[in-house]
Amino acid sequence: MTGKLQRAFLALSEPSTTGGRRPMGGDRIEFGFNPDEFTLERTAEWNAEPSKSPVMPEYTGTRPATVSLEMFLDASEGGDITARVAKLFSCVEPHPKTTRDKPSPPFVSFGWGRQTYLDRAIVRSVSVRYTRFRSDGAPIRAVATVVLEEIRPATPRQNPTSGGLEARTERTVRAGDTLASIAYQELGTPLAWRTIARANGIDDPFRIPPGRRLLVPTPLTERAGDGG
Repeated sequence: MTGKLQRAFLALSEPSTTGGRRPMGGDRIEFGFNPDEFTLERTAEWNAEPSKSPVMPEYTGTRPATVSLEMFLDASEGGDITARVAKLFSCVEPHPKTTRDKPSPPFVSFGWGRQTYLDRAIVRSVSVRYTRFRSDGAPIRAVATVVLEEIRPATPRQNPTSGGLEARTERTVRAGDTLASIAYQELGTPLAWRTIARANGIDDPFRIPPGRRLLVPTPLTERAGDGG
């Protein structure tokens, strides 16, 4: 039996410092055509020290899952796709309800019918290829390539000698990272960005070059959510 056609979608929500999700005005971007395929990827990180004899790699964590997909946007039956494209591009900007010193992008979830493939994520990149226009130049069809990255607080690593949390870990800055997004992924709250800034002598949280190694402190004596 064939049921009613279900559209794949991206649902937007306000960034939350508590890990929950609050509706952002019910914003939802539906696919004009459902995707034929998409890629869901999750990778682990292993560290092996140089040695003349074989050594067992040390597990250092699992990277957040990513989803790469193509969204087909269509307005052939009326209107145009300008507003939906603008909404997509807004996902790579700080949410308007966050402040300059605590920037955070909107959260998104990717679903199709009753299935949610990525529940809480950020949009890492958006690329739009326009494929059809009206006679006045208004775009009515496009293919948007979107990369999503899961927001998942890291599991605290244990010090094998003391059983307590390690004083600090390391994180490499990637394109699109902000101190707030790194703080959320590593410490569970974007409010901990100042803790990372202090540990690395960063004066301008908006100027962090990709490839830089950051120390992420997780001392037992300091709460990760310390905003002061």
